[in-house]
Amino acid sequence: MKNILALFILGLTSLSVNAQGYTIINEDFNNNDRGWLEEDNDERSSIVKDGKFIVDQKEDAACGFWRELTVNPHHDYMVEASFTQISGVDNNGYGLMLGRYDWDDYYAFVVTSNGYGKIYCKIDGERTGIVEWKLFGAINGMGERNILKVSQTDGVVGFYINGKLFHSQESVPLVGELTGFKFDDMMKVEIDFLNMKYKKRVINLIDDPENGYVRENLGTNIDTKNEEKSPFITADGHHLYFNRKNDPQNFAPDMTDIWISEYDSINDEWKQAVHPGQPLNNAGHNFVISITPDGNKALLGNTYKEDGGVGYAGVSLAHKKNGNWGHPVTQTVRDFVNNDKYVNYFLTADGTKLLMSIDDGESHGDKDLYISFLQGDSTWTKPLNMGNTLNSFMTDFSPFLAPDNKTIYFSSYGHPGYGSSDIFVSTRKDESWTEWTTPKNLGPEVNTEKWDAYFVMPAEGDLAYLVSSQESGYGKGDIYRIRVPKDVKPEPVLIVKGKVVDKKTNEPIDAMVEYENLSSQEREGIAHSYGWDGFKIVLPAGKNFGFRAEAEGYIPVSENIDLSTLAAYSDTTINLFMVPMEKGQTIALNNIFFDEGKSTLRGESELELRRMIDILVTNNNLHFEIQGHTDNSGEDKVNKNLSTNRAKTVFKFLVEHGIPQDRLSYKGYGHKRPIDTNDTEIGRQNNRRVEIKIKKD
Repeated sequence: MKNILALFILGLTSLSVNAQGYTIINEDFNNNDRGWLEEDNDERSSIVKDGKFIVDQKEDAACGFWRELTVNPHHDYMVEASFTQISGVDNNGYGLMLGRYDWDDYYAFVVTSNGYGKIYCKIDGERTGIVEWKLFGAINGMGERNILKVSQTDGVVGFYINGKLFHSQESVPLVGELTGFKFDDMMKVEIDFLNMKYKKRVINLIDDPENGYVRENLGTNIDTKNEEKSPFITADGHHLYFNRKNDPQNFAPDMTDIWISEYDSINDEWKQAVHPGQPLNNAGHNFVISITPDGNKALLGNTYKEDGGVGYAGVSLAHKKNGNWGHPVTQTVRDFVNNDKYVNYFLTADGTKLLMSIDDGESHGDKDLYISFLQGDSTWTKPLNMGNTLNSFMTDFSPFLAPDNKTIYFSSYGHPGYGSSDIFVSTRKDESWTEWTTPKNLGPEVNTEKWDAYFVMPAEGDLAYLVSSQESGYGKGDIYRIRVPKDVKPEPVLIVKGKVVDKKTNEPIDAMVEYENLSSQEREGIAHSYGWDGFKIVLPAGKNFGFRAEAEGYIPVSENIDLSTLAAYSDTTINLFMVPMEKGQTIALNNIFFDEGKSTLRGESELELRRMIDILVTNNNLHFEIQGHTDNSGEDKVNKNLSTNRAKTVFKFLVEHGIPQDRLSYKGYGHKRPIDTNDTEIGRQNNRRVEIKIKKD
């Protein structure tokens, strides 16, 4: 049956608020100040007249009238209307429509003039009968009034007809923001009144929502008459990836392809966007979800066949090497279920967590935010719901987790806002990933009365990019940038960039880079370094990090950096030197730590030492000398003893953990073998070290 949409406009005079924070509506149709649609054509007529809203549906089709009145099913509410059928078929329904999102998502409570009632819903296009046609004695016939009421109290919903309970059940999961009327066939019906009572939606604003910031359209190099969506800006702020629909250069009409622009720092503008072609794009729906900070991995929507053709719904990961993108590899999310036709993903900066917006059948609302954790190169854990503080009773989507791994920005239809969907911010409370602060609306400088989403930012956290459908743009959806309000900026981070270098040849090599929290001894993230392109990782403030490179045929060399006092965004360059697994090579154990002036190992050292044990076990034909070194502060004898004792401590740890004593020796060299100047604190720190030298095989 064809569905005919009849829309109406809500006037501000329809609302009042009582002392308990509830919005009360009493519509008596004495005038049309609220802008109900009035028309007269071959399909139907509708008019507000003499205290009634009269709808005459003239064709065999369903129609609906609704308004943006968001009934929150997590609070008590009441919706009541009076209907009188004047003429038409008496065996099809008319009545209330609740929680409407579109024609694929709504609840309906209808009656017929021959005495039957029905309650049903459509969720993602699938119809479900809650109460199928049921004869009910309280229903009045043609020409008589029927008052339908839906009322929720303490989580129990009652459906009433003329004051008699027709059905009751636990709260129904309303997911749309529209409430109104539905007519299922040819009929003329008069509506005498509409009364509503529902919890007032109070916008929970950030502390300082008005800073004088202005949204700036990125201009015609990016935005066109077509639709631009899903922007992602790289951690260094140099490249912008986004998708564009209906461009002549796209591989297929009516599909979206990935486009890329480079930032022109001299003119403070984005260069003309270019279409990168294959393998990122094909004849399907293509879009970038995230780019890792090193720029070497792209998380892409959907999957790709081996020949580059269109695969199926899902998510893929492509690697870039020597400036060229490789074939996207399908990612597997365990026990993945999504009952919605749309999905959003986001890959965190550390490459180990995958956020998504899905409906798995157990969501708090229509679509909720979930998180999965990396288990292998292409496998992720079963999605974990991120909790009912973050998620609303409607759709929550387009998540962006800042590189601090704490601050999340996302869009929501359910949390109170200014328009269709607004952008919100929340902060993670603990390691459960389900406890968050109450989301705050970013305010009227960021959000509009239209659709606002896809809020992203580079690692510096000063400028944000978002998509909006505001009328002043070039097309249906444009990309804008705006300064981030200061009280919702993420915590500062440090970008570490560099190359992995063969210490013997001084040539760059391909390697995996891992970084970890030395205090908790947990891995924080992974990256890849490819030749001269090198690597780039983002480290959040407040932790002491170790990071290292691994490559076949080499001994991993670790570095560390303490960010416990980092107060502002910064970047630095650190090259990682790899030692070939051969006689005469020396490995610095940079991530073992001693109490000051002592040979007592600190707890942060265990990760480094256990990795050394793995190397010794794997290469059981090698023999090693453990060497201790100091700076030139203090007396020679004291330095010699300290360096010897520290080397001995490492020796004992390795022996106690199963390494044969005859493969190891130790020696202290005091300050006699410096690798840096002793005239600076950094130089002296570099000279205070423990090394392991390969003696023989």
